[in-house]
Amino acid sequence: MGQMTGSTPRISRRQEECYLRVVCVAISTVEAVFVWRRM
Repeated sequence: MGQMTGSTPRISRRQEECYLRVVCVAISTVEAVFVWRRM
């Protein structure tokens, strides 16, 4: 679990934080779009 086949087997903590932030922003954006469409 959590292993991806690629040139970089391990992701640095900085990259992981950036990835998590991007995911959080994307999720919040999708939620906002759904709420905006309902209104």
